[in-house]
Amino acid sequence: MKVIAFFGFSCAILIFSIINLFIGPIINKKVTRNYISIEDYSTPPNIDDLIMTRGNSWGTLNCKLLSDFYDIFDENNPLSAEEKEYDFKWKINECERKKAMYNMEYTSFIFNIIIGFVCGLLGLLHLLEVKKYFIPKTGLISIGCGIVGFIFTFFYIVYNGIVYTNYYDNKIPKRDSDGSYAKRTQTPGKFECLYYDEYNNHYSVYAKYSDLIKKQYNYEKDFYESVSDDNCITDRYYINCAQNDIIDLSSTSLASCKKIYAKSINNVVNRDKSNRFLTCLILSLFICIFHICLVVLGIILYKDLY
Repeated sequence: MKVIAFFGFSCAILIFSIINLFIGPIINKKVTRNYISIEDYSTPPNIDDLIMTRGNSWGTLNCKLLSDFYDIFDENNPLSAEEKEYDFKWKINECERKKAMYNMEYTSFIFNIIIGFVCGLLGLLHLLEVKKYFIPKTGLISIGCGIVGFIFTFFYIVYNGIVYTNYYDNKIPKRDSDGSYAKRTQTPGKFECLYYDEYNNHYSVYAKYSDLIKKQYNYEKDFYESVSDDNCITDRYYINCAQNDIIDLSSTSLASCKKIYAKSINNVVNRDKSNRFLTCLILSLFICIFHICLVVLGIILYKDLY
């Protein structure tokens, strides 16, 4: 029974890892590569002073160069705490975490396939009662593979979760379930931004990977049926919400609108991308559990014959 369980968990690791390999957002090149930009800063640095990795994959981003450049820039341009947080630290963290996820996606998927195949083959041999004397060594192999596989998979889960919930690659306006990103206040012509966070947080108004699974970020035939005035649909002012919680549109044609809506999206690419992150995250959680089971079964198999 223990050998059957060992074989079953090994096969589960192999199967889930192969599925991850075919849907992984990075491996399958579903994430946009040109994501780090420094052109939007209020005080743009000299682009010639910094060789950015524009066009390269997440795995070859030079985060150390980015960090060193910011240290020099900070010395010569005293900034507020908010500017340091969002103009400097946020971008450095984004670079490091996306690069880490890139490395862990390749490493964990490949290692898990190897572990699943090797342990599955050993389990099959023991089920066929081939080389039964090797079972104690199989137990030790199972313990080692389970520990290594758990560590790699756990770190992938952590970085996947962080990137999935905090970052994006395309600047898509964040919107409510009805498509709106601002609503009119009691003061005529002034609108409250729904996703304003704090001053200088440029990123709160953009949809993260975890948001893209929602209907408002994908094609929905009847999504804007409730919008009575098409003139209230525009992406022009959402960027204003990055700096202010209240925006003044009294001098525009939007002054009479009850809400300001982002433009609709006519494809389902966003849902596919978000689904890939989420599916790999869930499958990797199960793989982590299977690795723990391999360790436990390895200990049992080893102790039973010694």
